[in-house]
Amino acid sequence: MQVPPFNRRAALVAVAGAAVSVRAQAPRKWAVMSLIGRDLTVVGYQSSTGSRINQDQRSVRTMPPLVLDEPAMKQVSDLIRQRQPGAVVGTISASDAEYTQQDALVRDGRYRPAADLAADFKREGYTHLFLLTRHRAAAQLRMFNKYQGTGNLEGAGFYIDTEMPIRNLANGIESIGYLAPFVYFQLHLVDLATGTVIQRRELLTNDVVTNEKGERNFHPANALNPAQRIQALRDLVSAALDAAVPDMLQRLGD
Repeated sequence: MQVPPFNRRAALVAVAGAAVSVRAQAPRKWAVMSLIGRDLTVVGYQSSTGSRINQDQRSVRTMPPLVLDEPAMKQVSDLIRQRQPGAVVGTISASDAEYTQQDALVRDGRYRPAADLAADFKREGYTHLFLLTRHRAAAQLRMFNKYQGTGNLEGAGFYIDTEMPIRNLANGIESIGYLAPFVYFQLHLVDLATGTVIQRRELLTNDVVTNEKGERNFHPANALNPAQRIQALRDLVSAALDAAVPDMLQRLGD
């Protein structure tokens, strides 16, 4: 069966089988929303010798939901159905306000949706929500056996360092700089009956691309083409969700 769309906007895509309860309690009905993928941040490292003020250059670009948010929601939905065959799962596309004000959505362990969305959750009978939000934290870009990066990172993006000397231990090739795709986000599991965030994960993940082949005229900013950049971000989100969602469901008692 299919879950009817919310009347607040054409925002819900649902793929569901017959709800089956393996316990005496009423079956859970899941909603999934992702707010991590609209803003793409590009950070260019700038050395700041003699200053405590971070000099990194930043630019923010807007991406459509199909780049990160929609694949992320689909993956969470698939992971739920893998552990709970027949589960009803709806994915909700976010409004502009939910993207820009997402820091206010979860505070002090409680989820505070807009009144119309809360009413829609109740009317449609959703019991639990997986919510993905951006997370801001100090740069901790894993490279080999250490961490690199300066300043803070948030959400999805790319960190570009054009100064660091790097030596490939496998082939001895020396190069300068690297490109680090990163995604910093939180995954909240919400009990919609009370608004309580019953579980939360901080997921800080990155990859590093260097001049492994010693190519001439290499520049870290061009280490990946546009399609490869998108795929790199999707792969990071996918690996993080693969690890987090099944564990959260198990702890909930799926």
